[in-house]
Amino acid sequence: MKTMKSSLYTAKMFVLAAAMLLSCKDDEQKAAPEPMGSLISYTTISSTKFDRIDITVNGEVKAVLNGPSFLKPACGTPASKSVSNVALPAGTHMIGAKQYKDGKVVGSWSEAPTKIPAGDCKKIAWGE
Repeated sequence: MKTMKSSLYTAKMFVLAAAMLLSCKDDEQKAAPEPMGSLISYTTISSTKFDRIDITVNGEVKAVLNGPSFLKPACGTPASKSVSNVALPAGTHMIGAKQYKDGKVVGSWSEAPTKIPAGDCKKIAWGE
């Protein structure tokens, strides 16, 4: 009887130890980083018609344009006063914008679902 209890105890301890080992992750087993993409925004609206354009992503202002861009920017173009470059997780986000002149909203683009591709960019030109 004692041998049976001892064997049962040993088996339980073995199962418990195996479960603990399997549930532990070492540093090499961390989750893969989330795939990223970017949103490139620019406008060709004359600078006489706006002071700034706020770019919103999922309801939050993530970038600001303070001038027009005369060229269509390439993916990877760094952010400047006329181009925004926002890194985002790949997937669909709600993107919109508001145009301001002298502190007042003079134009807006409603947030719309926009797909950000993994490892690439989505370009949006805000226009009249």
